[in-house]
Amino acid sequence: INIVNINDEKPEISTSILGSGNIAENIGVNSSLAIIRIRDADSDITSVQLVDNSTGMESDTFKLIVNDISYNLGLKRSLDYEERKNHTLTVIATDSGFPVITGYYSFTINVLDVNDNPPIFQTPHSPP
Repeated sequence: INIVNINDEKPEISTSILGSGNIAENIGVNSSLAIIRIRDADSDITSVQLVDNSTGMESDTFKLIVNDISYNLGLKRSLDYEERKNHTLTVIATDSGFPVITGYYSFTINVLDVNDNPPIFQTPHSPP
């Protein structure tokens, strides 16, 4: 008897997000915002992407950094609350089995405001 494993398990994705997803806009670009773990019970993972749900494209703000057993979510550039208050991202993991199966995991990063901009007056101020 020859038993052949078929690819019937999708990649499972889980996260541990700093501050429950509430991140101050002044956090450093080299900071780790989350740990993302991906596993597949019956195949290796061949592709992992991080997509910004607002554009459907690869994120221009966040990046995945590979380490030994997981991925760290990092920043490509600084966050700016005045520019964008939240980012909904999806991790897409594809396995190497036949047929190929893809897993999805979405989460939101809420950008917290920091007092980093001077006040702007609408009319000139003249002293009394």
